[in-house]
Amino acid sequence: CQLFHISWAHSGTSTAQKPCGVFGGYSVTSILALYVTYCAVLQGANQAVAAARLTHSSPRKTRFICRFGNDSYATMLEQELVGNGVDVSRCRKVTDMPSGHSMVMLEPDGAASSVVVGGANTAWPQGEPLSHVVSGAAVVLLQREIPDHVNLAVAAAAAEAGVPVILDVGGEDRPLSNELLSLMDYLIPNELEL
Repeated sequence: CQLFHISWAHSGTSTAQKPCGVFGGYSVTSILALYVTYCAVLQGANQAVAAARLTHSSPRKTRFICRFGNDSYATMLEQELVGNGVDVSRCRKVTDMPSGHSMVMLEPDGAASSVVVGGANTAWPQGEPLSHVVSGAAVVLLQREIPDHVNLAVAAAAAEAGVPVILDVGGEDRPLSNELLSLMDYLIPNELEL
């Protein structure tokens, strides 16, 4: 929270009587955390690592496609993905934005909530050709940490190529378009989306 002195335009009021404006964030509830663990994970990255681990002894490779940001998290995430056998050759670096990330808050009773910060994952240009990302794929897994126009373009390219499409509907709480839903072969809801 930052404190700023605001010069209010009340004629005849001395500076000592002028109000002080406070700008910043607030929270309804303060939570005391016992510790914080930093992990190079996001929903899509977790899924890519899981797929790579499941197929590590087969000729199938897992390809992850994202936008890395301009920060140390991008380096950590890329190293983690590559270290787990994930092909990141089609990922791009966004030089003017930080990486997307999320904060998952676990309560002692096991309940979880999260905050997703899109960051570089939101920097997908509208109309970018994406048919090349599905070439040679056996299946495409999409999730909602990237803009819907990207999911729609990839799903359309996959449908045209006869590649099955799975959509994990978690990530962002926004309606799914009928156009996107019509291109899905499978939907994976989280507990809250059921």
